[in-house]
Amino acid sequence: MELVRHSSLNPEHAGQLVEKLDTLLAEYETYTHNIRNIHWNPRLRPHLDLSEKVSRLYYFAGQSKEAIAERIISLGYAPGQMAYEHEQDFGGMDEAPMRINKVREVRNYDGAIYAIIHTSQELLEEVKEVFLLAASYKEKGTIELMGNLAQQLLFTIGIFAATRLASQN
Repeated sequence: MELVRHSSLNPEHAGQLVEKLDTLLAEYETYTHNIRNIHWNPRLRPHLDLSEKVSRLYYFAGQSKEAIAERIISLGYAPGQMAYEHEQDFGGMDEAPMRINKVREVRNYDGAIYAIIHTSQELLEEVKEVFLLAASYKEKGTIELMGNLAQQLLFTIGIFAATRLASQN
């Protein structure tokens, strides 16, 4: 089945933008995995305020992944397609270095909040890179999406930083 492009962006620029969006989608997948691990950590269950915030964050991260995937589709590609094409061209590719690493174990409340803030900041850097590339191509749909994602990440960083400060007092 052929995907239909809904963008006037030339195919070369669209391909470059989709590569960055694919990377961002993979980063969001790791981010969501980390949030899920923090949410279900039995050591953190007594902290109900954290549990509720993390639950909402998990919801928004899922919505963000869907929006990125839809943006890739609107550019005429399937999510993950660019990585697959490179694998075919080069006979297998090493995985690109990821900004966000999987959180293996969170031992306490402060560690959970730190992990959320740190990974949100790393994700924000990735969003900025995609935003700048989309701005250079004047691709309005991606610019708008990256602006929305940046706004959500900044809000998340602010909320969890305030939560961290409140718990220290």
